[in-house]
Formats: sequence, structure tokens, C-alpha cells
Amino acid sequence: MSDEGLFKAIYSAGKDFDRYESKAVKEMLSLLNQARKDVIDVIASTESNYALYVNQNAKVRLEQAIKKLEINLKGKQLSFLDNAWELGIEQVDTPFRVLGVAGSFDSFVLDETMLRKLKDFSATLITNLTTEALPKIDSAIKIGMLKGDNFITIARQVGKNLTDPSIFKSVSERAIVIAQTEMGRVYNTANNERMKQVKGYVPGLMKMWSTAGDANVRPSHQRLNGQVVEPEGKFQDSLTGVSIDRPGDPAAPASFTIRCRCRAIPFKENWDIDWPKHGYNPYQQAKGKAKQLIFK
Repeated sequence: MSDEGLFKAIYSAGKDFDRYESKAVKEMLSLLNQARKDVIDVIASTESNYALYVNQNAKVRLEQAIKKLEINLKGKQLSFLDNAWELGIEQVDTPFRVLGVAGSFDSFVLDETMLRKLKDFSATLITNLTTEALPKIDSAIKIGMLKGDNFITIARQVGKNLTDPSIFKSVSERAIVIAQTEMGRVYNTANNERMKQVKGYVPGLMKMWSTAGDANVRPSHQRLNGQVVEPEGKFQDSLTGVSIDRPGDPAAPASFTIRCRCRAIPFKENWDIDWPKHGYNPYQQAKGKAKQLIFK
């Protein structure tokens, strides 16, 4: 396979993660929509009667519905993060498997201490999300009933779907941001740790920043696109001076990491790949000579 074939393998591995992330988002939205329906059922059972809501276990049912949502979201998210970790490793191994090298990596076991920490952090974010949502929903129901609003009016404020302005629209948007941000963070952490792990077996292995390549890429990441550093090195934004170990690096400002779709991909200087053709510029022109962008 040609070196351009290597690029196709790298690109394909990244697309595997994109497809998985899309699948994960759909599953999260399904859980959120079911919780929304459960809450609407609670409202319907009270017939907009405040006394029934307060005195006949409706509030308990509401709490149970939100607790169920928390448990389900956590279960799904933690499973998604485990798979994102494996896909991050695969992003590094794929081109070397094409070269017939990655088989020697099979016995390498990546330390999952960081994965456990990231999973704990993600679980906390979901707990905070549902904890904050419960009193908002409860208050909306109570106020609506005290005002004498009908079922449809109260249901609309809570959420007749996940797209119209409502409490559940806000909750679902935040849940998806958490899912996408944390999956990307785990994916890139596994990717980064794998590169450091195998670099001794792959002379000249570097990592290159890769954006999603569309109009939604934030300017700071556009500046990083194509930048090449050693596996232990940090990418550096030329304008802000921010140094970042990897996309999603927890030590970087939130403006660099929230919903980041970037990744670091394997790079070797002796690979005969036309990087500019694929939207990357790992070289810059300096006094008429090509100069590699490498930071220690």
C-alpha cells in the first residue's frame, strides 16, 4: 500500500470515531426523550391540580423519573467512554497495522488510570445536570398549576419535545455537549498515551493536530491544524500562546476544549503523503525553505 494509502487508513480510523459519536448522541437523545415523556405523564396524571401534584405522590414520581434519567445517562456515557478509549488507541495503531508493524503492539496494555479519572469526572457532570434540572421542572409544574394553566401550557414549558424552547431542550443540549466533549477528551487521551507508549518502536513518530476541516472550526484550532510535535510535546497557538498537550486537554482553557472535534494523528516525516492536498500544512515557508513546525 502506498503512503497515500496510509493517509486513507488514518482518515478511516477517525471516521470510525465520528460514526460512533453520532450513534452515542442518538442514544442519549432517546434516553432524554423517554424521561421527558415520563415527566409529561406525571403532569397529565394531576390534571393541572396543584393539590393532587403535592399530595398524591406525583412529586415522588417526578423525582424517580429524573433519577432514572441520571442512572441511564451515566450508564450509557461510561460505556461510550470505554469504547472511545479503544477507538483512540486504534487511531494510532491503524496506519502501522497497514505497514505490518502494529502486531508488535498487541501485547501493550495502556494504563487506564486516566480513563477512570475521566469517567468519574463525566459521571459528576451528569449528576450535576440532573440535580439542577429537577427543581426547575418541579417549579415549572407548581407555578403552572398555581396559575391555573392547562396541561398543554405546562407541558410546553417543561418540554413537548426536545427541540422547542423548554426546560428539556436546555437539559438535552447540555447533555449532548457533555457527551461529545468527554468522548472526544477520552479518545484523544488514549490516542496521546498510545503514541507515547509505542514511540520507541516507531522511530520518528510524531503527532499532528487535525481539525474537522469545516467552517465550524474555531480560529485557535485552525491555527493549530497541521502543527507537528513529538508525542510528549505540546501544540502551541501562535496568537494566544496557549500550549495544549492534545485536543480536549483538561489543563487547557475551556474555550479550547468544549465540544472540540479535533484529534491528533500519527505523523512521520518520511511518509510520502501530500499533506497540503488533504488540508494540512506541517511545513511553513521560512526564507524560501520548507521548515517543519515542531515544538518540543
